[in-house]
Amino acid sequence: TQKKLIESEKMASLRGMVKGIAHEINTPAGIVLTASSSLLKKTQDIEVKFKQGKVTESNFMDYLHYSKETTQLSVNNINRLSELVKNFKLVAVDQYSNQKREFELTQYIHEVVSTLHPMLHNHALNIVAEQTIKLYSYPGAFSQIISLLIENSLMHAFSTTQNGVMEIQVSQQGNTIHFTFTDNGTTANQDTLDNIFEPFYTTMRSSCTGLGGHILYNLVTQLLLGSIHCSLSEYGGLVFEITMPIEQE
Repeated sequence: TQKKLIESEKMASLRGMVKGIAHEINTPAGIVLTASSSLLKKTQDIEVKFKQGKVTESNFMDYLHYSKETTQLSVNNINRLSELVKNFKLVAVDQYSNQKREFELTQYIHEVVSTLHPMLHNHALNIVAEQTIKLYSYPGAFSQIISLLIENSLMHAFSTTQNGVMEIQVSQQGNTIHFTFTDNGTTANQDTLDNIFEPFYTTMRSSCTGLGGHILYNLVTQLLLGSIHCSLSEYGGLVFEITMPIEQE
């Protein structure tokens, strides 16, 4: 019975994922199709007028203006599609399977954060990691985890503030790594906590795919064989607590 319940849950999750992917892709794809079809019709009309010698300066300037706006709309939505496809690929964590190596975690966190520094603007990111933690694991997964957490804070927690603060704490206790990420944002609530790891859940549908939390969960639990918990901080922001074994078989 338990096995059937698990399989049923997996199929329900898969159906939800496929439905979500179809919905997310359909919108920008439909916009591009509509814009391209409309531009093609305008181009055909201006071509007919040109062959008849009836193109005025006003006709031509109107066509250029429409062409520029329509092309920009298509480019924006093609970029949106590209971002969606990239995120969908990240949902499957197999891309990291051939990138396992030995590295020092504290130093690596500093290296990753330094590459993300330009996107922080006036926000602060503190790293509290006093230990030397050597492990044989997937550095690419840690890089993605850190990037997802920071991007989540910048996009959601700090959407209404110019001076947000984030903090990464990492330590080793025996054979377990404890990784904590905190921000002092003010937009989180219980609904956020209940759904943050669900695919396509987002409070900013117009600018976010809602896959970041799901990708984060998969990386931690499936690839790094750890666990992740999200709660509200005393400042009103989010606290992500991640634990994982120092060695992955």
